[in-house]
Amino acid sequence: MQRPGAYWTMEMALTCAALDAGQAKDWELVAHVTTADDLLPRATELARAIAAHPPRSIRLNKRLLRNSTEMGLEAALDMAAAYQAIVQNTAD
Repeated sequence: MQRPGAYWTMEMALTCAALDAGQAKDWELVAHVTTADDLLPRATELARAIAAHPPRSIRLNKRLLRNSTEMGLEAALDMAAAYQAIVQNTAD
């Protein structure tokens, strides 16, 4: 995940400025912006897309994405290979 630059972070922290949905999307702090009427259908669609995959695979992907931001490329690739071996050899 890309984070806002240091200047934007400083401005937000010091001014306590609130972001509107468009700014949050532009800064890649959110993946989607939708209307209130479309919120539940869109959330349900995303939930179904995630639930269509094996639970262990989803858990390991989430763990990999969280942890890989704090490690080097080689370590992240090793972790990805290890997790891939795990999910290829499970029933789910």
